[in-house]
Amino acid sequence: MLVRTYSCALMGVAAIQIAVEVSVDVGIGFHLVGLPDSAVKESQQRIETALKLYKYNIPGRKIVVNMAPADIRKEGSAFDLTLAIAILAASEQIKGADRLEDYYIMGELSLDGSMQPIRGALPIAIEARKKGKKALILPAQNAREAAIVDGLEILGVENIKQVIDYFDKDVPIIPTKIDIELEFRKSLNNYEYDFSDVKRWPAPSPTSTAARILRRDTSARPSISAAWTGTIGGNDEVSPLKGHWGGGGDDSTELVSLRDMVSPLTGAVAWLVKRAC
Repeated sequence: MLVRTYSCALMGVAAIQIAVEVSVDVGIGFHLVGLPDSAVKESQQRIETALKLYKYNIPGRKIVVNMAPADIRKEGSAFDLTLAIAILAASEQIKGADRLEDYYIMGELSLDGSMQPIRGALPIAIEARKKGKKALILPAQNAREAAIVDGLEILGVENIKQVIDYFDKDVPIIPTKIDIELEFRKSLNNYEYDFSDVKRWPAPSPTSTAARILRRDTSARPSISAAWTGTIGGNDEVSPLKGHWGGGGDDSTELVSLRDMVSPLTGAVAWLVKRAC
């Protein structure tokens, strides 16, 4: 029996749809094709061990798994759940094979069948909506990130048994929904690194090497400031330091906290959120 479902490969901050086709036929052997890396090839062992705990198995027949398009390298362990569900459906151990094409399914399996988080949940959700999929099934740890995308059901799961029961026994999975504005407001002042304790930084001694270099190489000052602001916030009006370069008459130079320089959404994050909303 031939079954097809979908997942995604990450290319930078974008996601590309990957069709996962599984054929179970007469013969022996497990053949995984479509330019998978070592982590994808190792999924067979993780899937087999996880399925045994729930009384399922990888059938002892010829299994061919094709990941298309074949010219794009498939990397990482996020395809575990996709492959496992497609193999179960193709071997007729579960029902719902005709529904799989309406979903993106992604997740890394632990040996006990529980889910490990994946990378790139937001661009994957954007791609799923773009392709008109009904829902995205992924680890519960990533569900809130993916739920930023509206117009798409986000089904976060704790283990593979939830996905099996969803397709085989129509056991519902509660969709994850969030208030986007509230989420961003909550995280507005939540920084991984807090520089609030950095108040003042003593200026170098007028005779120090650093002070002499700063006084001499005045032409470097604009480029230094531009490098800071261009890298972090893209705002040329912002300078990382308050005061005079090289000490110039001030007894101190005050450091500006990074949170004063960076807007809440910048760069790749702003681009992704713009596409999601």
